[in-house]
Amino acid sequence: MTHPQILDDPVSVDATLRNGQLFPKTIRWREQDFAVTTIGRQWAEEGSNHVLVELRNGSRMEIKLLGDLSWRLCRYWPPVYTV
Repeated sequence: MTHPQILDDPVSVDATLRNGQLFPKTIRWREQDFAVTTIGRQWAEEGSNHVLVELRNGSRMEIKLLGDLSWRLCRYWPPVYTV
């Protein structure tokens, strides 16, 4: 795995909440939509709910839901291509 890009970018997230767990389906970042394929670990930290997701293009994102219900992208791992 590559080192993540540390960010603090606003994102839009289409997600549902079931049994206290967040289930993101699509993330919009920098005018591009990313489909979520796998939802990983979820945790609370400093008043925010963090979610680690894997995207259809093979990249990964750590997103957080803030107290004002806005979303931020914390870390981004670009897809790794092998030859």
